[in-house]
Amino acid sequence: SFAALLAVYLGAVAAGSWWARRWADRVHDPLAWATVLTLLIGPVIVATLAGANVWRDLERAWLPRPEGVLRASLFYETLNASLHAIYLQAAPCFLMGAVFPPLAAASVRGGRPGRQTGRLYAVNTAAGVFGAIVAGFVWLPALGEQYAFAALAVMVVACGGALALSHAAAWPCWTALAAVSCVALALFALPADALQRAHFRGGGHLIALQEGTATSAAVAQRFRFGLPHYRELLTPGVSMSDTSLGARRYMGLLGQLAAFFSARPERALLICYGAGNTADALLSHPDLSRLDVVDLAPEVLALSSQFAAERGRDPLRDPRTRVFADDGRHHLVARATSYD
Repeated sequence: SFAALLAVYLGAVAAGSWWARRWADRVHDPLAWATVLTLLIGPVIVATLAGANVWRDLERAWLPRPEGVLRASLFYETLNASLHAIYLQAAPCFLMGAVFPPLAAASVRGGRPGRQTGRLYAVNTAAGVFGAIVAGFVWLPALGEQYAFAALAVMVVACGGALALSHAAAWPCWTALAAVSCVALALFALPADALQRAHFRGGGHLIALQEGTATSAAVAQRFRFGLPHYRELLTPGVSMSDTSLGARRYMGLLGQLAAFFSARPERALLICYGAGNTADALLSHPDLSRLDVVDLAPEVLALSSQFAAERGRDPLRDPRTRVFADDGRHHLVARATSYD
């Protein structure tokens, strides 16, 4: 998925720059054109949000997922990830790439093109680094995915509007007014759970959601004959674990077998917490004095209490449990602790 996201991002930015290079030096006011292209990014972002559910329906119709004993092939997974990346990124990244040539044409003037180009590229790169940090580590945990997108749309339109107001020409200002109106109307009309409904479409009733830097994780309540049956841990589009009888049996068995084949186990390590079924099985052994739980996603760990009602207790609240938001292999390499 990450490779697909990066490929579409770079390809779309390159395509936008390639398209804009043909006319960037010929237009009378290149900064005005850069302003208009910047303003268009905001409406495109909110249009992507608004159409997310429709897109998921179309994508499933075009590319139905294999069911039953058949597993999805690597080609299928690559194509599926690429379709998502194209929908999310292609249009705004094309526009971002197209902004750069007219912006360069407006900035690089006079007798010092090297210095001016270097300054422009340095600002562009530094802003890209800063933007990635803010979006990934501030906006996502604080605002959630949908409102982080919304904040980005508002910020882009605000930047474009500020540029438009600095122009003597009227048409960038009219474009700014139209872009602001589109973004404001879309954000006002868009349901607060639009992306949530697009991501978590398995049929269960969503009862909890945690969004952060690692993932978006949710708990869904499943029903049978109108009554609560079990709870399911979901990351976007994928069922990771649940508290059904079958899942509790085989996930519990992983912990029980490890304990039974150890002579009086006192210290245990569990990598990947899930719904806590394996942790619960390990903690059922009275000889166990310490359980270290390691999971990449703090969002998954934060949902543990949602599954406690199904089992009668929360393994993360047991005094013998220590929790680490970390990569499992890194945990073993970085710490000298040994386990039974």
